[in-house]
Amino acid sequence: DSNFARRSCWVVFPLVLRPKVSLIFRLLLWIVCSAVLCENTLGASSPEFESGPSYIRRGWQVDEGVPHNVVRRIVQTGDGFLWLATGEGLARFDGINFNVYGVSKSSAERAVSIRDICLENPNTVLFLPASGGLYRCVNGIVTEHPASEALRPFSLVDVYAEPSGAVWVGTESNTLIRWEKGVLQTFGAESGILRRGNRFSFARDKSGKLW
Repeated sequence: DSNFARRSCWVVFPLVLRPKVSLIFRLLLWIVCSAVLCENTLGASSPEFESGPSYIRRGWQVDEGVPHNVVRRIVQTGDGFLWLATGEGLARFDGINFNVYGVSKSSAERAVSIRDICLENPNTVLFLPASGGLYRCVNGIVTEHPASEALRPFSLVDVYAEPSGAVWVGTESNTLIRWEKGVLQTFGAESGILRRGNRFSFARDKSGKLW
């Protein structure tokens, strides 16, 4: 009748499918239903999903002031500055400009490649110039670290500072060196360090153990 014609209804016809076809059909149906449900859920419960904050991506190279396009590591000091270990010196970035620091005021020394950097404390950066030794930079002033002279015979690649002031450095060979209050300790094959990758990496867990 006319009333029945005006009603909205769905009529489901049974499908007679072979077992393999039926399985594929059910799988496709499940995927479609899951996608629709996920879209509706995100749209209803997460309005910020569509109207969240926007971000701007920008790159810096030599033309924008970076001393060198090779950047080996980046750290951030407590005052917010970013410090970069580059192929042409230690660079400080304030969000606009890059200032370059080196082991001396001569242009040749300032441009020396920096192999690695780390934070000794929130306001002090330690760095390893390719020319050798260990240096620290505090408030833009570069001085030689007390461990520098003892470390000069080694080819240093990696550096890490413990909260106690002890310093770990990795060499190009399979050797780790720990310096604390004038005492050097070396760790090599006899300590279980049989080989190294491209870098030694250091981390401390909540209990204070060094990994």
